[in-house]
Amino acid sequence: TAGAITGTVRINGGLPLANARVEAVSTTNDTVATLTGLNGMYILFVPAATYRVTATSALYPLADTTYTGLAVTAGVNLTGYNFTLQ
Repeated sequence: TAGAITGTVRINGGLPLANARVEAVSTTNDTVATLTGLNGMYILFVPAATYRVTATSALYPLADTTYTGLAVTAGVNLTGYNFTLQ
């Protein structure tokens, strides 16, 4: 593991969303995924690469954003990649 991508998933209105799926897909199509905790927070431990990160939930299918071009290198933790689902 080279680094991490972290953030929070909330629903429209600001409440944290537990068990949302957050997925990072690299430019070589390697995928790392996790579920958010009760506080809506997630952490993805990923190898060095460039990623597209998305968040989804069965209850709230629309995300406000998709992050692209997130470059992770050895020892780098990218923070603050937050989502709001509705």
